[in-house]
Amino acid sequence: MNARRTLAFLLRQETKTNTYKFALVRALNDLALGYCALRVPEPYIAIPLRKIAELWLSYYWAFCDPQKPVLQGPVTVRDGVVRQDISFRRSLTDLRHLVESHGLLGSDPAGGYLVHQMVQVDARHTVPRLALLYQQVLKDLMVAVKKPIEYSGVGESHSLFLKPEKLRGLQQVTPFPESHPTDTCVPVPAEIWSELQENSILIGALTLQEWAKFVGEMRQEPCTTGDAFNLLMVTPSERTSLSYERNQLRVLMLEGLLDRCPWSRKPLKPDDFDVDHLIPMSILPINEWWNLLPADPHFNRHVKRDRMVNVQDQEVVQRRLQHLFEAYWEGENVSRQVEQDALKRFGLTRWDTGRLAAEVTHMSLQVADFRQAERFRVLV
Repeated sequence: MNARRTLAFLLRQETKTNTYKFALVRALNDLALGYCALRVPEPYIAIPLRKIAELWLSYYWAFCDPQKPVLQGPVTVRDGVVRQDISFRRSLTDLRHLVESHGLLGSDPAGGYLVHQMVQVDARHTVPRLALLYQQVLKDLMVAVKKPIEYSGVGESHSLFLKPEKLRGLQQVTPFPESHPTDTCVPVPAEIWSELQENSILIGALTLQEWAKFVGEMRQEPCTTGDAFNLLMVTPSERTSLSYERNQLRVLMLEGLLDRCPWSRKPLKPDDFDVDHLIPMSILPINEWWNLLPADPHFNRHVKRDRMVNVQDQEVVQRRLQHLFEAYWEGENVSRQVEQDALKRFGLTRWDTGRLAAEVTHMSLQVADFRQAERFRVLV
């Protein structure tokens, strides 16, 4: 298989009735980048449909504005019944309306990237039906995800992807981190996975270009190609919805466990610090604890910004991250959350600050390479 040609053909030339195939490639591309530390020795990697569905929710949120929906395919009438352009439009629109009607996230088209975290932290169920409707949307999305999987590939066989099955019934696959034997997964060829990692920025750009073009050329949709592209490019603000994390970091500072910025080495002040993302939100929107760290505001806003660490600083960055994770370990709430995030992202089944620091450093350098990110130097 020539993975690059296969993906290019899928994006540019394969028949499409809506934008599902674009969304599938984009999700796989984001997962391949977000889990670039994962080793794939088997011919296939088993991706849980739920993981793809969660990303689809983020992508399609912007197109399911209750006041101004943007079509993702033609609306047809079959047997006297109006068929929606995307099968999950109604439930996702209802979810967005529920969130925005409670004054959460405003009308931010990037809200889909934050609603996952919102559901997790809403333990007191302050928004009625939020968790229930969120789960229904994911179920609807998982059904929709199967369509491009089934119909992707050249010829009548559409054999690019194998049929999704329960993980326990699949053979010659590398399981995804934190996947369960009962999870329904799609086996993705290792060649495709590798190509997505090595040419992430090119494939990502082509996917967005073709997706926006498809929407812009639809006769039923007044949205232009440029407008569609802008909606596809939205990312959440780095400081949105991090008040809980900020408070946890402030507590660690007051307890004397965090005292210096990992980047500038300047003293941290509990009432004046930034919550920085090691991997910037503009590159990968990840709010997991291993990706969050307290930073000197001036250095973060004027030097680090949306840049990534330099490979020349690998050893010092890994050492400082280990020190940071050791401080996180001392915080009861933080340690539990970091442990959960480390299992989910890296498959680490026990707390090991040295190994976690090594995995995080390695991943950040790989992501920077794959996305050709601008770098910065830490101060020593």
